[in-house]
Amino acid sequence: MGAAILILVACDPGLQGALCFDDTKSGAFDVYDMPTLEKPLAKRSKKTRTIYNIAEVHALLDTFKGLGATHFVVEEVGGRPGQSASAAFNFGFGCGVLRGIAFGLGYSVEPVAPSVWKAEMKCPSDNSKVIRARANELLPHHAHLWPLQKHDGRAEAAMLALWGERKLGKGR
Repeated sequence: MGAAILILVACDPGLQGALCFDDTKSGAFDVYDMPTLEKPLAKRSKKTRTIYNIAEVHALLDTFKGLGATHFVVEEVGGRPGQSASAAFNFGFGCGVLRGIAFGLGYSVEPVAPSVWKAEMKCPSDNSKVIRARANELLPHHAHLWPLQKHDGRAEAAMLALWGERKLGKGR
C-alpha cells in the first residue's frame, strides 16, 4: 500500500513568519512571507505598526485550498517573556485570525507546539542561523528559499510542512 497523498499549508505565525504550500503529489513546494501592511497608530500620525494583511492571508489560503490543500499545520505559540500586554494581545489576535481563516475555509487545523516539532525535526534552537542550517539539511533542494538570516520564519514554515508530511501522510 502506497503512502497517502497530502497537500498542506504550514504556518510559522508572526509578522516575520511565513506560509509554506506543500503538495506531495505534484512535488510543489513554496514558501511565502507572511502578508503584512503598515497601519497608522493614530489619525494624522506618521508612526505606524505592522499588522497582518488579513485580506491577503485569506486570498493565499483560499488559493491553496483551490489547489487541493486540506490541512493547516500551525505552530502553537504563546507570548514571550518581557513582552508588553499590548504586544502579546496583538500577537495572539493575529494567530487567532490565521487559525480562524483556515477553519473558515474548511482546513483541518493541526496546531503543534514548537517544542514538539522542533524536537522531532532535531532543530533544538531559536537561533536563526541554526534554524536555517537545519532546514538546509532537511530540505537541501529548497535552501534558496531562506538565504538570509531574516528568513528564519520561511525555514521554520518549511520544516513545519515537512513535520506535517511525516505526521499526517507521506514523509520525504
